[in-house]
Amino acid sequence: MNVKKWLIASVVAFVALSIMEYILHGQILASAYMEKPALWASEAARRSNVWALYVGYLVYTVLFTLI
Repeated sequence: MNVKKWLIASVVAFVALSIMEYILHGQILASAYMEKPALWASEAARRSNVWALYVGYLVYTVLFTLI
C-alpha cells in the first residue's frame, strides 16, 4: 500500500465531504431549518460542537479511503 497516496486521497475526500455538507446543509436546506427553529439546537450549541463533526468526517474519510 502506498501511504502517501492514501493520505492524499484522505485529505481530498475530507475536503470534498466538508464542501458537500456545507452546500447541502448550509445553503440548500438552510431555509428549511429556519422554518422550524425549535426543532434544532441553538446556533451557539451547534458552533460549540462543530469540532466533533469534523473529527467524525476525518475518521470516516481515512477509513473510507483505506477500504
